[in-house]
Amino acid sequence: MGGKTGINSPHGKNLIGAFHQPVAVITDIELLNTLPRRELASGYAEVAKYGLLGDAGFFEWLEGSAGHIMRGDSQARIHAIRKSCEAKAKIVAEDETETGVRALLNLGHTFGHALEAATGYSSRLLHGEGVAIGMVQAFRFSERQKLCPPGSAERVADHLRSVGLPVHVSEIPGELPPPAALVDIMRQDKKAQGGKLAFILVRGIGDAFIARDVRPADEVARVWTADSHRHADRSFLATTTQLVGHGAPDDLGARHRQLRVGRRLRLECRRRRRAAGTHPTNEVASVVQAGVSQARRWSLALPELGPPYLPSGVVLRCCDTSSLGRIR
Repeated sequence: MGGKTGINSPHGKNLIGAFHQPVAVITDIELLNTLPRRELASGYAEVAKYGLLGDAGFFEWLEGSAGHIMRGDSQARIHAIRKSCEAKAKIVAEDETETGVRALLNLGHTFGHALEAATGYSSRLLHGEGVAIGMVQAFRFSERQKLCPPGSAERVADHLRSVGLPVHVSEIPGELPPPAALVDIMRQDKKAQGGKLAFILVRGIGDAFIARDVRPADEVARVWTADSHRHADRSFLATTTQLVGHGAPDDLGARHRQLRVGRRLRLECRRRRRAAGTHPTNEVASVVQAGVSQARRWSLALPELGPPYLPSGVVLRCCDTSSLGRIR
């Protein structure tokens, strides 16, 4: 939909191609049931993009409906697809060949395309996964430039994480070029002009705009660097999953155990951040994946033990089992 027929090359994403509008676009939602969950989540990133770039109400609806969409609710999927198509059609009708407002559809893509090129357009990183990381990066960059309210990036990251999408550069398997090299790849993006980096930045959720004169490449590199360190030690936050706590939410013993794990995990992360020379944060959320929305629904608090509360079934990403044993 939209008429772009582009291919990738070693020089960058979608740099070779043409505009050729289709006679019709047919969407068969039953085909979505044949996709692996990772591919489904990858496609979902593009749906979330439409809420983030121009429809805060749609994004808010997605925050409450993502689970239904991922589980196969037909009506939720139809609504999400219709809203996305309507949003894209409106922009394309105004700017078919991307000389202006159509560039808004590239929210997250400047960062994401650089990551795709760096991973060789391989299964290490699907397109939607690169877009997901890129959108979070765009929000973080906007926050650093004081363009949008603090906390917006974390809200976006929480939502994308809830459907299984990566939100940090350090979640990409394998080695990546250093931040400065990633910036050089970004200079080859089709939106770059005269060596200037062009970005889709945001004033808030649902309010994206085109910034064609982003000059401080060192500032962009700092965003990459900060995100690379956000998970502290990569060996500590790798690929193996370990379930912590299997008690019901009302099982006081299980809740006490989960609180102890959470406290020790936070202290271990602080220790590793200090050792790496990065600024420690007070958020366990940066090293905890899944169960986030469930934790919010429960909203349990044990004042005598204090935060953080880790709900039953939270998944810790950890391959260093000796460290995990010490934490537990």
